[in-house]
Amino acid sequence: SGSITGNTIDHFSIGMNLVNLKSSSVTGNHVRNAGYGISLWSTTVMDAVTISANTVAITQVTRGTASSWGIATSFDDGINGEFSNLLIIGNIVQFEQESTSRAISGSVNYGIGLQAMGNIANAVVLGSEIVRAPVRGIAVGTLDGRYTAARVSVVDNRIVDAGSNFAAGASWYSAAVSVQGNLSSIDVVRNRLDFIS
Repeated sequence: SGSITGNTIDHFSIGMNLVNLKSSSVTGNHVRNAGYGISLWSTTVMDAVTISANTVAITQVTRGTASSWGIATSFDDGINGEFSNLLIIGNIVQFEQESTSRAISGSVNYGIGLQAMGNIANAVVLGSEIVRAPVRGIAVGTLDGRYTAARVSVVDNRIVDAGSNFAAGASWYSAAVSVQGNLSSIDVVRNRLDFIS
């Protein structure tokens, strides 16, 4: 348990790898020029974690990364821990402008992702802003029916220009908000979706 507060992380491939946190807060950090922002890993249980008021700037085009995310649970085979009581509140995630079609991963590419090879329960994504996500703004759940997402709320977020990459690998996945898989009690309410480009 503890807090991760007020750090500035610039030009690292991954801003933060946070593993098996409990009763912790991740607040007021700045990740810049990254391929991936804040990654949440659970090998056993991650519980009662608040991720709030962070700014994440992803340079996925410059780095040439096929996948990218701002804040996301790990989605890796063999990493099968549980996530519970996650609060993701008031964060700003911005991606580099996608100007041309390029090789890209559609399935693991989002501003905020709650997609894991483990169960996710009691999570809130609230009041965040996601700008120019190449594929999906917010993703909840996985198509693998062994893992559940339950009691998840996606509320009052602003998503601007989601699906900004036009590659064939991305088009089937593009969405402002994607909800999929073995789900129960999912709320997607009062989000604002803007397309400016």
